[in-house]
Amino acid sequence: MIKVVTSSLLTASHQCPRHVHLQIHYSRDCDAYNSVMASASIASLSSTSKSTTTLDVTSCNFKISNAFVFLVNVALCLISRGPGQELRLRALAGKGIGKDHAKWSPVATVTSMYELDIHEDLTETLKATLD
Repeated sequence: MIKVVTSSLLTASHQCPRHVHLQIHYSRDCDAYNSVMASASIASLSSTSKSTTTLDVTSCNFKISNAFVFLVNVALCLISRGPGQELRLRALAGKGIGKDHAKWSPVATVTSMYELDIHEDLTETLKATLD
């Protein structure tokens, strides 16, 4: 999760002007791709290694283009890389709300359950055909 710093969330390491969240626009309010890119932040990650051991790539390896956007879960493990493997990632961090898409809602969840439907009359037919 990437968080935009607002005036109520300031810490000593993240000093920013008040109302910085107003400078970042929703993607639905932008007319073109260039205006979306201007208001969003780019998070990039590049991880290469010559070692012979496995390496955990965490969210603290991200380089974010906007100083007012930072990661909430810094030590989140993204992938365990094997020897000789490489990971390159570029992500666009934008602003959104749950009304636009469920991915922006912190309570969005999906549940599923397999419901077994047994027909006893068909089992007798199946037994007869197998014998």
